[in-house]
Amino acid sequence: MKIVELEFNGVKTKMLTFDGSVTANEFPDLPAFRDKVEVNHLYASYQYTISNAKYEALTSDEAFLASTAEDIFTEPDIKIKTATHERKHYAILSIIPIIKSASGQYQRLVSCDIRFEGVAPISVTRMVRPANSVLAAGTWYKIAVSANGLYKVTYKDLKDLGVPMSGLRSSNIVLFGNGGGMIPDINPALQTDDLLECPIMI
Repeated sequence: MKIVELEFNGVKTKMLTFDGSVTANEFPDLPAFRDKVEVNHLYASYQYTISNAKYEALTSDEAFLASTAEDIFTEPDIKIKTATHERKHYAILSIIPIIKSASGQYQRLVSCDIRFEGVAPISVTRMVRPANSVLAAGTWYKIAVSANGLYKVTYKDLKDLGVPMSGLRSSNIVLFGNGGGMIPDINPALQTDDLLECPIMI
């Protein structure tokens, strides 16, 4: 463990760090250890146990910096997430090795044994790509909405879009869209490769 001084926009800040440390979103003021372990499957979560943990006290300067962080636990904060890279599955371990003992002393984890196992395997469905997009045929018009809900599209709306209304059959009117939103956190989760047809009532 060591203290480094960083300067940003003329403001100097001291931070705790160690060789190979990273910054975790949960504790931006504390250094974290991160590693990945190849596993045989993707899991929704993991259970773990920690044993043979050895600690040593922080120096007074290190303890002062640690005291500025919020919610330091009495045991190492360990999080395990799942990830996929180049068709291999991994458990990503993130450990905050600084604790505050029951007596109030700030300590760092020197070594330990961690045993973990996956819970609730995630089934992976391979994406089947269509030979042609639905956009390859027909005449298309774009309609934008500002929020989720039910919308009414009138004769005038279609005419204003430039839809030729003469001789238009209602059976030829279809609506496609995927609803937008964030992409899944898990890379191999099933994703739509084309526009999906939305239900409408005419």
